[in-house]
Amino acid sequence: LKGSLRGAGALMIVAAHANAITFPPPTQGSFVQTPGTDAVQTPGTEAPGTAEQMVPPDNSKKNVRDKNKKNPTPMAQGGSAQDIKITKDIRKAITDNKDVSTNGKNVKIITQNGMVTLRGPVASDKEKQLIYDIASKVAGPTQVNNQMEVK
Repeated sequence: LKGSLRGAGALMIVAAHANAITFPPPTQGSFVQTPGTDAVQTPGTEAPGTAEQMVPPDNSKKNVRDKNKKNPTPMAQGGSAQDIKITKDIRKAITDNKDVSTNGKNVKIITQNGMVTLRGPVASDKEKQLIYDIASKVAGPTQVNNQMEVK
């Protein structure tokens, strides 16, 4: 700083300006997915000797399924106090259960007019039944549409 900026105040201005660097958000091409897996890496972090290949995620079948109005998405969650309470009670019972996997704890619970739809991947048939049983206890066995998938 050739002497034109002197004192601590000038140094703080320069330091504040130096910290104002911003980085652009990552683009879709910023990530590398190993073919045949769900593993995603940022470029430069792959293991030595591995070939880098850009593979976009393919969830086309699920996207088509979600366009069908018969298959509710979380956006269709009912807004009534009863629907919200049913969804909340089921979610709490599922997350409090130590036998439910992380995927199981993240299943979609959509309640519309007292009818509950369960969707998403679970670890096993046993877990699928466990989550269905939990939802049935809260909403009633005839009020649960089980669309969960064993992964």
